Amino acid sequence: MVVFNQPVLLIFTPKPTTHLAIATMKPYLLLLLFVSVYPFNISAQTYSPDQLLSYQQVESADSLTATQIIERAKTWAIKYYTNYQSVVQDETTDRLVLNGNFKIGLEIKGYPAIVPVAYQLTIEAKDSRYRITIENLQRINNVLNTRFPFTNRETTLQQIEAYQFKDKIKKEAIANKDQEFTVLQSHFAQLFTSIKEAISKNPKKDDW
Repeated sequence: MVVFNQPVLLIFTPKPTTHLAIATMKPYLLLLLFVSVYPFNISAQTYSPDQLLSYQQVESADSLTATQIIERAKTWAIKYYTNYQSVVQDETTDRLVLNGNFKIGLEIKGYPAIVPVAYQLTIEAKDSRYRITIENLQRINNVLNTRFPFTNRETTLQQIEAYQFKDKIKKEAIANKDQEFTVLQSHFAQLFTSIKEAISKNPKKDDW
């Protein structure tokens, strides 16, 4: 599990790719592109919670009750997501569970790769404090109409090693996976910051 201390900011602008460019890729680049975005856990393997990628942070909210924290979190979610009703999974006075998704862009040897990602966001509240958890991260494969869990870096490296790629492919595949982890961490660090700002922000009061 990744626990945020300071947010990470990463700006990524992928280059356009044409069908001709893909068709003229060298076999080495095609293999590298494949192993870099390939979900190494494609088999029906199960993982323990400590093998999966997740993010978590605990924050203080002085003078706010658990109910007030969740109310503010809900107000944030309604603005953040296009359709709140389609993402909310559970809502109580001290807990809010949302299912979101987005796309990340990677650049592999100058070629862009888009990876759709699904995740579960849970905000749990107690008086004067709350916990934000991102878990159940999944890589969406629209071709196979299925999803594969994101494993943490240690488990991912073990999976790459198990495939016994040549050193050059293995080294660059690891670098590209690290790029993927960095982009994910950047996205969720900014999401955490957005939630914290919304909860800590004092609501506007009527002049009367």
